[in-house]
Amino acid sequence: MKLIPLLLLPIINIVLCQKPSPGCAIDSNTESYTDYDYADTKNFIETIHLTYNDKLLGPVRRNYIIQIPKGFDNNSPVPMVLDLHGWTGSAQSQTHESGWKQLGNNEKFVVVWPDGMDDSPSKMGSWNCSMTTGGPMGPTADLDRLAWDYPTECYYSCPLCDELTSWDWTTCYDDIGFMDLVINHVADYWCIDMNQIHLSGISNGGMFAWFAASMATDGLGLASINPIAAASMIGFGTPPPDVDINFSIVDFHGIEDDTIPYDESTSFGIGPHDSLIAFDGSYYDKKATLLHNWAVKMNCEEEEQHYYTPWDGEDQFQCFIRFCPRNKAILRCIGVYGHNFPLSQHKNAAAEIAYEFMKNHPRH
Repeated sequence: MKLIPLLLLPIINIVLCQKPSPGCAIDSNTESYTDYDYADTKNFIETIHLTYNDKLLGPVRRNYIIQIPKGFDNNSPVPMVLDLHGWTGSAQSQTHESGWKQLGNNEKFVVVWPDGMDDSPSKMGSWNCSMTTGGPMGPTADLDRLAWDYPTECYYSCPLCDELTSWDWTTCYDDIGFMDLVINHVADYWCIDMNQIHLSGISNGGMFAWFAASMATDGLGLASINPIAAASMIGFGTPPPDVDINFSIVDFHGIEDDTIPYDESTSFGIGPHDSLIAFDGSYYDKKATLLHNWAVKMNCEEEEQHYYTPWDGEDQFQCFIRFCPRNKAILRCIGVYGHNFPLSQHKNAAAEIAYEFMKNHPRH
């Protein structure tokens, strides 16, 4: 019997696990897209407008930006990465701030930047990562807003919001439903490997990644989530009971983050359910507890002491991995930096580290 070199096993595994989307081998020139020449030497990038029938608020116009890499073959399934902006951001701003745009073109996979709703007086783009003024564990912040001297403005989609007694600092539109619509809309017109759909997000976008992992049916069909500078608000990052977890986790968080604290050292105290209190009175899950709960749910092994990256040591950056059944894993990367991408002096480093992990951990 001929032995297969171990280094080839991840590649073979990925090929065997491919699941072509409905858009494979069809003409993608629909009313939603302009003409695309597969032989073009330039990548295709365009804003797509959709009407989403929000289950709570009715029809709403929503957008996403999509990039198809140059030389794309609509007969061969490729991975897709959804890249979510932070609070006050937009899909357009995120195309310039993360490293996914360049990496997607270089590595030949599809990148999608969904647009969060900005239905506030100051037009601050956001993702819904909680529920009105409370959740499964009660309020997600100290509701005495005057005590924190951190006023907020209510989003028009949050009818129960009160600027002095609640903490509806993001939109109340159904973003899980919208993200599901985006994934299926892209998959209907482009050749996507449905076992290689990944969601990355920074800050509020990363909070939504935890929210979707906890609250969405089967994790939206994702292969992995990649929260950056983010933790869940209490009650909205708990692993769902009585279901299998079919995705992996890649978590990046700076230990000097005092916006969404990593641990007690940068928090403003301990809140309900052993949460960390942020500077604005929000209650976030402690990262060690959050990852431990997911590791237990996923039946992962003990954390390995090291996972190699080319940037080990810069800003004291280091990664640790837990291996889980069915080729799932939890990768935890930390460094001495604040509320930002890791290794910000290397624009594409975070995306490159995440994607190297993602492509070897398809959905099962």
